[in-house]
Amino acid sequence: MKSANKTIQHVPNIHSVVPYQKRAFSRREAAYYLGISPSFFDDLVKNGEMPKPIHLGRRTLWDVRQLDEAFDKELDEVFDNLSDPDPNPWDRLVRDRGGN
Repeated sequence: MKSANKTIQHVPNIHSVVPYQKRAFSRREAAYYLGISPSFFDDLVKNGEMPKPIHLGRRTLWDVRQLDEAFDKELDEVFDNLSDPDPNPWDRLVRDRGGN
């Protein structure tokens, strides 16, 4: 006679089965996502260079799309500055004073 006990099969965690991308990050995750330290991220938020957080209950989160948009804006400014024929301020100083 077979046992009445049935074997319970393990159900995998949904995140291990379905790939997903987070829509919002904690402060530390947002800083990691951007490749910077949390304290530098705080400075960027304070200066308005990164978006303000969203508060959901007790959670403080940053929208990934807003982070991407702010980061892209910063990159645009960097590339705009690269179009300067003398991006090095010392080279510009020499050029403006009539040097080589």
